[in-house]
This record gives sequence, structure tokens and C-alpha cells, in this order.
Amino acid sequence: LRMLYVIGTRGCPYKCTYCDAVGIANAVQGKYYRLRNPVGYAREIAYMWHKYKPRGVKIANVYDQIFTVDTKWVKEFCDEYRAQGMADEFKFSAFSRIDHLNEEKMKMLGKGGCCLLRVGIEAGNDYVRNDVYRKRITKDQIRKVIKLGKEHGVGFTAFFILGGPSESRQTINETIDLARELDANRSAFFVYKPFTEEGKK
Repeated sequence: LRMLYVIGTRGCPYKCTYCDAVGIANAVQGKYYRLRNPVGYAREIAYMWHKYKPRGVKIANVYDQIFTVDTKWVKEFCDEYRAQGMADEFKFSAFSRIDHLNEEKMKMLGKGGCCLLRVGIEAGNDYVRNDVYRKRITKDQIRKVIKLGKEHGVGFTAFFILGGPSESRQTINETIDLARELDANRSAFFVYKPFTEEGKK
């Protein structure tokens, strides 16, 4: 697919009720969430870009779970990404959270070569999104961040979950309506599937 897949952090400090990261964090010893040096990370991507450029690699897919959590880290990464000459020629996409994003970060991401952010909206209904899934984000926050992205040349893939606890036809339609309203570059819908613990009764 001419995509370079990279990761520079491990784990996630959040405890979202629907995510497998919680189970993984509870199953391992030691510090689960770890960050590597952002400058070294950007330089490693530059190395791989030059290595695979003859094969037509066109984008770096950054698979860090919460790439945008630390403003200073993001700035250092974006500054180095730009310094390596990739901001215009070799864009990157990354996972993020709506509550991590503001105008300052959107500006540095846009200038630093980020062309797409993948964010979990999860549900259009406030109760399902915030009380069931514990996202703690408002529709106004979501709308504002999507608008900021358009202003700074950063697109979005928006993720949604259908059929979770307490869902009804009405709340599912609210999710579909919000997806239409946001008009992200891509909307991805997933059917809710609970995690189970085998062997426990």
C-alpha cells in the first residue's frame, strides 16, 4: 500500500471502557505507558523514508495510541520532522484524542507534516459517549476541533461504535447524524463487541 507503519510510544494511560489497552496494561508488569525521544523518532522515520523512497512509499502511518498527549513532545517531533525535509514531501497520519487538540497543536501538526488524525468520537449521544464510554468530550469540542483541522490542513478519520450498552435505534441514529454533520475525510463504524475473560465464571 506504499505506507510506512511506525510506532514510537507504547501503551496508553487512559481507561476507556471499550478498549483492549486496559486489559493489556493490567496483564503486564512495569511501566505500561512509555515515550521515546521525539527527535530520534522523527529521524528514524526520515531514515526509512530515504530507504524506501525508491519503492514509492507515500505516507507514514504513526501508530502511537495517543500521539498528541504531550504538547512539548509533539512540538519537538514536528520541528524535527520538518527539519528532515518531510513536512511537504512525506506526510504522516496519527492517532489522537479530541480532548488533546487545540489551535496551538493543530497549527504545529499542520506545519509539521501531519495530514490526517484518527480520532474516536464513539457516539453521537452525550450519555453513551461520556457516561458509558467515558470519553468526557462535548459535541461543541468535537465540532471545534474538526473545524480547526480544516483551517490548518489536517484531515480526520472519525471512529464510531454502534450497539454498545444502553444503545437504542434513536442513539444509533444520533451517531449517524453526527457523522454526517462532521463530514470527516473518512468515517469508520464498528459494531460493539464486549471483551470477555475466558475461564472465569
